[in-house]
Amino acid sequence: MFIVLEGIDGSGKSTQAARLVSWLRSLRGGSGVLWTREPGDWTRGKALRQILLEGDLRPPPSELGLFLADRCEHVTSCITPALLRNEWVVCERYCDSTLAYQCWGRGLPRRIVEELFSWCHFPRPDLALWIDIPRERAMERLEARGE
Repeated sequence: MFIVLEGIDGSGKSTQAARLVSWLRSLRGGSGVLWTREPGDWTRGKALRQILLEGDLRPPPSELGLFLADRCEHVTSCITPALLRNEWVVCERYCDSTLAYQCWGRGLPRRIVEELFSWCHFPRPDLALWIDIPRERAMERLEARGE
């Protein structure tokens, strides 16, 4: 099963993912669960993660292109192999985050972005969980972490 956790920064995705992964592993004898995140959680993805999270990319299609490249590598090297091994996959952020940030945040056409997802053959999650939290509370959490 492929499970995705979505939410704004500071919403608790990592905390809830840790709890979910721990519970799933307890059900599966301690293994058979991949915990991953986007962007950059694949063998050579740290450089892309740094560019995406700290960079100031212009125009918006440049940012989208890097997110899609990162996801293609992530899906190919991590997510799909785990699913083929009948593992559960828990991923922090996925396609819904791209829609939120690149379409509604940066103004890119949703139809085109979704066509690119289809063209790239990204697997669809079996379950997507959205963690809803007031922006003010998320900001308090980020400030407490020094971010």
